[in-house]
This record gives sequence, C-alpha cells and structure tokens, in this order.
Amino acid sequence: MKSTESKQIFSAKLVDELRDKYGRRSFQIRKGDGIVVTKGDYKGVEGTVMRVDPKKAFVYVEGVTRESAEGKQILVPLRSSSLVIKKLKLDDKIRQRKIGERPVQEADKGGR
Repeated sequence: MKSTESKQIFSAKLVDELRDKYGRRSFQIRKGDGIVVTKGDYKGVEGTVMRVDPKKAFVYVEGVTRESAEGKQILVPLRSSSLVIKKLKLDDKIRQRKIGERPVQEADKGGR
C-alpha cells in the first residue's frame, strides 16, 4: 500500500466545530485523537484512538471492546469511515503545520 493510499484510508471527517475552526473537512486519524463512532453496533460511543493498524486498515478505540472466548476484554477493530474526529492531538509539529496550511474562512466579513 502506498503512503497516499494509507492517508486516504485513515482519514476521517471532523466534527462541525473543528471543521469551522481549521477550515478542513477531514484529517488523518492518529493515536491519541478523540473520536465518536457513527456507524455500527457501537454507534454513539466516544473514545480515544488506542492503535492504528495500517496493514489491515483498522482503528482501535478505547471503550469499544468485546469479550473474547477466553473471557478477556479485547479492542474491536473499526474502519475509519465509521468514525468522526472530535478532538485532534496537536503535539506533533507536522500536524500543526498541516492545520496552518489552509486559511480559515471567516463568515460574513461585511462590506458587500
């Protein structure tokens, strides 16, 4: 899988507040992001990304677990298309730079 393909696979939509704030529709998911599940059995569950598996294209979220046959709690793999990013982890310089690349559009500057 090429790096451009993995970026597309692991990107998820942003919540409306973040979309307005950063001027972007979606962002690449990474460990530590706060997300909300929008589809499936775990719809509405909020949590933090614990792990991203690029080979299998799965995202593992804290709070989305099931019981294994041995009785242990295991993380359930989710696709990024069923997630919405609610909180971005901004401790990475590259990610901060990417946020600053696109100018934020201001609503009604007036004058017209």
